[in-house]
Amino acid sequence: FFFLLIGFILVVIAYQKYGDWIQIHERRRMTMLDVYADPKSTNSKHNLPPTGKWRVLNFGTSVSWGASLHDRLHEAYPYLISPDATNLAIRAQGPSYPSVCTQTMVGDDTNYNVILLEFYLRATEGLELLTRRLRQRFPQAVIIIIRRWNPLMFRYRPTNTGLKDWMEQHNFAQKLHDPEFHRYLFQHTQSDDWILYSSTTQQEVQEKVAQKYGAWIYSLPTLDDPRENLTILSRLFSKDMNHLSAEGHALVAKGIRDLIDQSGVLLNNDNLVGEVRDWKEHDLCDTWYWSGESTTPISYEPSIHMTQFDPKNHKWALEIPEAGGGWITVENPFDDIKLLAITVMGTTPPRIYPLTRVILDVEGHPESIMEIDPTVVDPNHFGTNVHVGITKILGSVPPGTIRMKFDPVEKNKERPLLRITGYALTDLDFDVESLRYIRNVHPV
Repeated sequence: FFFLLIGFILVVIAYQKYGDWIQIHERRRMTMLDVYADPKSTNSKHNLPPTGKWRVLNFGTSVSWGASLHDRLHEAYPYLISPDATNLAIRAQGPSYPSVCTQTMVGDDTNYNVILLEFYLRATEGLELLTRRLRQRFPQAVIIIIRRWNPLMFRYRPTNTGLKDWMEQHNFAQKLHDPEFHRYLFQHTQSDDWILYSSTTQQEVQEKVAQKYGAWIYSLPTLDDPRENLTILSRLFSKDMNHLSAEGHALVAKGIRDLIDQSGVLLNNDNLVGEVRDWKEHDLCDTWYWSGESTTPISYEPSIHMTQFDPKNHKWALEIPEAGGGWITVENPFDDIKLLAITVMGTTPPRIYPLTRVILDVEGHPESIMEIDPTVVDPNHFGTNVHVGITKILGSVPPGTIRMKFDPVEKNKERPLLRITGYALTDLDFDVESLRYIRNVHPV
């Protein structure tokens, strides 16, 4: 009897200490992930549509591009929705570049009936303009805006510490999936200790765009207890705590397929293409970010070099020398005036790239001078260092040859050179508010 009593007391103590941990495993068994994780699950409402029925076009970031996946062309959610999807996601980019280069990126020959827009944290940087142009071109397409979260968006309230720093302080760096981290989280913190960052501004932009242009919003699911989001739902994310895992992509694909069903696009309808209208606003863009090669007539001084600055991720840029800067020349082949924009690499503060003066030189027109600040102004990236492309409008240019003179204002050999990854020529009739997010250049 004595040993039975001791055993019972130990069980009670263990349950009091690990009760939450036991319950989390029970919830893990019952979670929605077990129903939705497999895109071909018999528990799912629908299986994949027949190839060619849903013509999917995706714009987004490195998440929908498929970063961290073993086989992104088969595991990223655009391809789970349709194996023939056109995935125009760009790593380390927001919607600013595709919003001014929509025609160049989409082309003139293909119709789409499902359009996915994976922009949340940088939604203010052109989501509305991009959606407007796509809706004008494809008036009957189903447009779905993705709202997602990731573990990096959690903060520990008592010390106002981001999850990444908190994990490092407690010796759990890069251990999101470690059961010991999960156990520690429930033993030493309370549910109210954690808060998930939620940007009212970004959400309002998404909701405004959805209402204005007849789009749907897909939200990545969450559970009530923040600790469960970091334990049970940790399966949705890769170890970098930013990108989705293969299981996360499968869950998103399932949720998007359900939204497509709700929108009224029927799988047995043979006429799913819908109307295609002429582009209202035209553009011509070029980027050498992935290949190191331009596709339009462009020239530059020998002092400017095309450099693979990130060999691991195959990223290229034209680098402007610190001493003396240099010229880049492009052509405006249109018959009318266009806006000229460039895409440069930028970082969160403290920025690593120099302030740079740009002079636009067009024959027969006065020079215009401005400064570019390659800083990501409002990243909302929760204490992490961000290194991304940002698009800047330089000004209006007439048909013909345009020379851009770049001269770094700050001379600091410890800083990288200014890196330019592409340019855009686009129509003038974009409204001023739509361009606000890329007009942060300063006339001199």
